[in-house]
Amino acid sequence: DAAETPVQQQQPQTADLPPLQQQQQQRQQQQYKQPLGLAPRPPPSVQFGVYFSQQPVRVYLGHTEDIIDVSWSTGGFILTASVDKAVRLWHVSQPSCLRVFWHADFVTSVQFHPVDVQRFVSGSVDGKLCVWSVMDSTVLASTQLHQDMVTAVAFSLNGGRVMAGTMRGRCRFYDLLDCQLEYVAQVDVRNQRGQHASGRKVTGICAVPGEPQQFLVTTNDSRLRLLEGYGQVLKFKGHKNASTQIRAGLSFDGAMVSCGSDDGWVYTWHRTVGPGISSSSSGSAGQAPAQHRGAADRQKAASAVQQMQALAGKNAVYQAYQADEAGLPVTVLAFAPASACPGNRQSVLMQNKSRIEAASQDSSSDGGSNLQEDSSSGLQPANDAIGSDIMLSRQLVGAGRLVQQLVVSAGFTGAIRVHELLGTAAARLPAWGEQ
Repeated sequence: DAAETPVQQQQPQTADLPPLQQQQQQRQQQQYKQPLGLAPRPPPSVQFGVYFSQQPVRVYLGHTEDIIDVSWSTGGFILTASVDKAVRLWHVSQPSCLRVFWHADFVTSVQFHPVDVQRFVSGSVDGKLCVWSVMDSTVLASTQLHQDMVTAVAFSLNGGRVMAGTMRGRCRFYDLLDCQLEYVAQVDVRNQRGQHASGRKVTGICAVPGEPQQFLVTTNDSRLRLLEGYGQVLKFKGHKNASTQIRAGLSFDGAMVSCGSDDGWVYTWHRTVGPGISSSSSGSAGQAPAQHRGAADRQKAASAVQQMQALAGKNAVYQAYQADEAGLPVTVLAFAPASACPGNRQSVLMQNKSRIEAASQDSSSDGGSNLQEDSSSGLQPANDAIGSDIMLSRQLVGAGRLVQQLVVSAGFTGAIRVHELLGTAAARLPAWGEQ
């Protein structure tokens, strides 16, 4: 009998996809496009490392258009906001949607109440800001922004105040009193002069942990602004954000600020001036091993520059690493909880140093072989990457580096990546300018 021809699933045409998916597909096609006469470049392979399981815990279906925002609660509930004008409620223990909250227009942002998980706030393109009751599926309080769009929403740390970012570069503050939103103030998050003096879209707002009066605002003028009360106290520069819906994130202790960028890099700043530098931890001779002095000197120099810039309300001293090799925008990132990164944990490369070296010796004797999957540390690099991994692993062991933070990032390619921000074993100083 003739072998049956496998049926290939027909891919949707670009014209049939939603606008955002059309843009993503065009970028990916351009990324893998090759000159005539050359073999097509395959898409990047997916490798599951020590931080991700190979299979998802849940796969949820329900939205009919692009999902723009996601919010998690401490109890495992998930809210998703979509271009299909709906906010959907899920729970990690349930296979399907629990509630649907319909809006009159695209939902741009959503966030759970930090104290009462039975409430959440949402904003939409029609300028509507709503606080919802989860149990009743009703609007508890709402307000209408005239001649503007809500592009970002957030609660204060105690949930008593609601912030709304707008298309015109404004942050509006409301007190949540019983069943109404009472307007308090408005802050224009824009430059005083220059091409962005008229204000650019607010793409993200987040409350600063441990600082009830501070909020971090992301805008489409390649700036992050730290607000305290209703005034700007610091501006973070370095990344590129001209039109993408990028939102910055904060570490769980509020000490570090991190943001994706249109150029595919992730930028990280210290929120406060003089991050952790004192006479007892400066890495001077006799207090830290010789291999730590270079990092300590760089840290002291960066701190001095940062203090000078703080006088002008700016912070352009940052760490950066390339999270997307193709240079496509990195739009979302989050710091892993402290429980996922204990202070004495070594880098993954350090843990795998001996096995990588053994695999390199085997490959040199038998002509090369790929590393196999390991239940403890996931898939390892192929032969062409072993040499660089061994070199980096030796450098890490020599420097005594420990993992300081874990940063999860994602962007237009759909790939989710975990990066280790490395400190030192003795002085516990971040390695400025290094991944």
